[in-house]
Amino acid sequence: MTSKTIKVEVAYVGIGGQAIIPLEIPLGSTVLNAILQSKMQDKFREIIISEGQVGIFGELVPLSRQLKAGDRVEVYRKLLRDPKMARQERVQKARLAKARLKSQPRYLDSSK
Repeated sequence: MTSKTIKVEVAYVGIGGQAIIPLEIPLGSTVLNAILQSKMQDKFREIIISEGQVGIFGELVPLSRQLKAGDRVEVYRKLLRDPKMARQERVQKARLAKARLKSQPRYLDSSK
């Protein structure tokens, strides 16, 4: 590594797997530069690079953000299901199951 380059990583977790790609890029490179240089889109075709879908160590950042040595660029994917809706569906399903149990007749064991 020369003084005019920095080491960073580009990370992605997709449905078909995950990857962390270490890169050595020119000083002054942006998040977008690192993603494109990583060729992450070649391995994961579902990646759509857009504002609000990338971050550095869990913090959303613009694609134009300049990187510092040691940064880990994270490419985020859209959620398959809204977490709030998924929870509501689980609660509703549990309530229905509980109601069914209560409505079933109970039989006493007469063998005792």
